[in-house]
This record gives sequence, structure tokens and C-alpha cells, in this order.
Amino acid sequence: MVTWLPHKDQGKQFEAGYKRHLTWHSENGDTWEWYGWYVVSGERLGTFIDASFDHSWEEYDSPPVDLAGDAADNNINVYPHADLKNIQRLIYLKELSRSESLKLDSKFIRLITINASDVSKAEEQFRVFKKANSKYEYRLFRIVDGGDGAQFLMFIKADSFKDYAKSESVVNELSSSNFRSVTIETLYLSKDLSLLK
Repeated sequence: MVTWLPHKDQGKQFEAGYKRHLTWHSENGDTWEWYGWYVVSGERLGTFIDASFDHSWEEYDSPPVDLAGDAADNNINVYPHADLKNIQRLIYLKELSRSESLKLDSKFIRLITINASDVSKAEEQFRVFKKANSKYEYRLFRIVDGGDGAQFLMFIKADSFKDYAKSESVVNELSSSNFRSVTIETLYLSKDLSLLK
């Protein structure tokens, strides 16, 4: 998962450059899906996130595109218009998630960032949360590279703000002294800046 901050007054240039970079991926046979989201609420407002999910560690050693070519195209089309803020790798916690599909292609994502004190205790709490909650779909991940190793990311799917009603009490449902903080942001899926199958 990669976080970018477009340069001031260069939003259009960033989007044009990022689209060219996605075209490079497509033309070079990339078989991975890439989601492109704008953060539209919270302190990271205006940040752009791109991410590809559900890959094994071995796939990172042998990705479907040439890494040097990918970096070179990024340097030409994306870096001139945005600052790279972070690169993170996540593991999917399938047994702690509630999702019929691996897709995260809803119009919005409610991104819930949970910082735990004890990872094992948190995972047990998420098991209880899953059993008690059937109102909405979500995928739960934990950061294993590029951030706090006790940080969990919950992606809640929403196709409209009306869907937010289903998860409006999520903070109360996740209330625990084991959770040091819980942050909620909205991600908006930019299909023009995504490479989806």
C-alpha cells in the first residue's frame, strides 16, 4: 500500500501522470489489480493511496512487471507531481474478516485504523467482534512492514453514505483499553486511477 501527497496546485498533473503510469503497467502485462483512492476526510485529506492486495511473499520477489522499468516510469510520470509518503505491506486476516468477496471496489471505503497494545489480545477481540457483527462487510489487515506492527486496518465497504448507518457505531463496538487509538477516514475510489479486472 503506497501513500502519495500530490504537490500543491498539481492535482491535474498528478492524475495525468498516474494514468500514464497505469497504462505502462497494463501495456507491460501487469496481472495485479491496483486500487486508487483519495482520502476525503480526516487529517490526511487530499492524500492518494494506491494498493494491490492478496499476493504471497513469493510474488513480491517475482512481480509480473520489471521493477526497474516500473521505477523508471514512476520517476518520469508520478514523482514530479507528488511526494511519496509511505510504503506499507499488509497481511490479510481472513478468519477475522467478514467479506463474501475479496474485492474492495465499492464507491467508498471506511478505513478504520486501530492501534493495539497487545496483538494477540486484539485478534481475540476481533473474533468476538466478527461473531457479534453481521451488518456490513469488511476486510481486516495487519501492518507487517512500514509501520506499527500492532496496527490493524479495517476496510469497510460502502456504496453510499446511506451505507454508513450500518457501521456508524463501529468505534463503540471496538471500544477497548487494549486499543490505544481508533481513527476513521473515508476513501473514495477513483476508477480512472485504478487498474481493476
